[in-house]
Amino acid sequence: MRLAVLAFALSASAAAQPDPLAALADALGGRARIDAVETLEVRSRTRATVGEATVTVRSTLAVEFPDAARWTAKTDGPERATWLDGEAGRVAAGDSVRALPEAAVDALQAALWLRPLVLAARRAELSAEALGADLLRVDVPGRRDPLIIGLDDAGRPARITTFRRQGGRREYVEVVLRDYREVDGVFVPHRVRQAVGGVVTGVTTVESVRLGAALEGAPFGAGGG
Repeated sequence: MRLAVLAFALSASAAAQPDPLAALADALGGRARIDAVETLEVRSRTRATVGEATVTVRSTLAVEFPDAARWTAKTDGPERATWLDGEAGRVAAGDSVRALPEAAVDALQAALWLRPLVLAARRAELSAEALGADLLRVDVPGRRDPLIIGLDDAGRPARITTFRRQGGRREYVEVVLRDYREVDGVFVPHRVRQAVGGVVTGVTTVESVRLGAALEGAPFGAGGG
């Protein structure tokens, strides 16, 4: 009898535990508001390290939830666009468009999961475990390494760490997110620093964010593929 009571109590306690990803979505603006977001467009400026040089990259990330995205980037040369449409990827430079290899598609998908709004909007695809009051482990389907997410005092992601595989190497990735600002009821970080293997590779300043904007061109709508 005592064992039955104990089992019931443990089951009730587990059921009462809040969903960590639901709490994260609430901290970013609320589950209802997050679930209403169909598209995201972020324009930003990044000081990036390329070899021994530092360059300024102006870029736009456009996302149509759940899994269509396009990155457009420009330095001193021609503009370059890369996009995902589910499991397929393309890259375009000038009039040339080609399919991306599997490793490049994997890298783009991994980059999307480092965006707090993407985590919140696609939380039904993920599993999460609270490691502490301000620390989460998030498992992404198809990815070997979890995301470890440190939360700030408001419960929003302040630091995301994971590993990536590139060129046969396993590299430690850290993203630090600061300066959350409210945009149409959703909180978006406007200052992001990324480091790979302990070396800072880019510091990004977000210049504008649009939610719900109509997106044109590949891979969105009739322009997909």
